Amino acid sequence: MQLGPFNFNPPLLAVLATVLVASLFAGLGRWQLERMNEKIEIINQQLACTSIPALSNLPDSNNDFSSLRFCRVHLSGKWRGDKQFLLDNQVLNGQVGFNVLTPFVLTDERVVLVDRGWVALGHSRQILPDVSMQPDSDYIQGAIYVPFGEPYALGEATAGSIGWPRIIQYLDFPALSAVFGETLVPLVIRMDAQQAGGYQREWQLVPFTAEKHLGYAIQWFALALGTLVLFLVLNLKRKK
Repeated sequence: MQLGPFNFNPPLLAVLATVLVASLFAGLGRWQLERMNEKIEIINQQLACTSIPALSNLPDSNNDFSSLRFCRVHLSGKWRGDKQFLLDNQVLNGQVGFNVLTPFVLTDERVVLVDRGWVALGHSRQILPDVSMQPDSDYIQGAIYVPFGEPYALGEATAGSIGWPRIIQYLDFPALSAVFGETLVPLVIRMDAQQAGGYQREWQLVPFTAEKHLGYAIQWFALALGTLVLFLVLNLKRKK
């Protein structure tokens, strides 16, 4: 093919490879933009929850609790420290540990899990941290957390764990309800840092900001453009 003073005759394999690589980079850029929009929605949802007073009770369990994500609560009830869960592979300041999930029985007899914070992993998972508690309150203050979508998992949530407290790999409320022996409300209350009876609590809204996703998107689009430019440079030759 002749383009003015240039010849352009790239090999078919080079064309296919360039299209494939550039499309891959562009697709990753679009994916990062989608993630950015998701983070913006999450932040807006949290901001909307700050404008309403704390809930003193939870709606019917048939409701979609994701609409209440990040809303604050002040609930009455009683603690169940005899059957607690330890959410595995939680990292704080570069150290691996557990998030302690303690059942809390509401006044209407429904049971919710309360995340009391992070504890460090000891020398092995055979020697679990002491998370026993002496309830000194009949209420919980915190914010609702509902997992986003289905967890990525290679096995069952409670695989390989026996006894109490029980190690779990992710939040699977039907599976945890079966182990616990009662139906659990499909949400977690993240305990306020000011309330006594918890551990280290540094609740992170999202692991990456919307701006960081935008930066990643720009990088991927730049790589896609760079791939096309490199293809042209290598295959566009001036006529002799």
